[in-house]
Amino acid sequence: MIRLGILNIVLLFIPFFSFSTEIEPPDINNPLHYSFIIAGHAYGSHQDTCECLHLEFTRKLLNSEYLNVDFIVFLGDLIRTFNSKRNWATVINQLKDFGRPYYIARGNHENGILGTNIMDSLYGNSFYYFVINTDKFIFLDTQIKTLSISTDQINFTREILPAKDTTKNVFIFLGEVLWNNHPKYREIKANGRSRWECGDRKTIKNSNFWSDLYPITFKTRYKLFYYLR
Repeated sequence: MIRLGILNIVLLFIPFFSFSTEIEPPDINNPLHYSFIIAGHAYGSHQDTCECLHLEFTRKLLNSEYLNVDFIVFLGDLIRTFNSKRNWATVINQLKDFGRPYYIARGNHENGILGTNIMDSLYGNSFYYFVINTDKFIFLDTQIKTLSISTDQINFTREILPAKDTTKNVFIFLGEVLWNNHPKYREIKANGRSRWECGDRKTIKNSNFWSDLYPITFKTRYKLFYYLR
């Protein structure tokens, strides 16, 4: 568990629109003191075959120690099978059992027509944000432009992060690792799509994280930024 002031964050690791969306924040009892879970690759091992959230992960969600968690964030790959209606239906039913709001920064497994339509039905867009008190939660889509952030999302991020506002903490959620295209992170062993080099695939070098997304933070230095993936 990571404590950021009064925020408790539990890390458990295991159709494109040209407009942005602000959605309603989760309904929480105390906006000044709340907690949320962040989960990446929640379908579990590549060797498993179950079209569902990793069962050990879901068991943990239902444990008493997590009953006070206010919402959950998924950082890509909660779906195992691309464009599988059965897989999406199973996962959504599992999340209903948890009984908490959930938010998705989609990864490549949530890409495709079905994933896009579901993101639209859940959040009105594949990239969106909400605000809790003085905290801003931004969910970006790394699939519109492969392993990068599309221009409309860069503009969207810039617009919702003005130099002067009341925001104190900014959480930016990404469905894939984009920050390791900097040479000093070339030894980071992300999955094959996001490594510095992986055979003939070098698309991570085209990531615009450092050139376009990260510089936005320099204009709002009094805020604390957390890039999560």
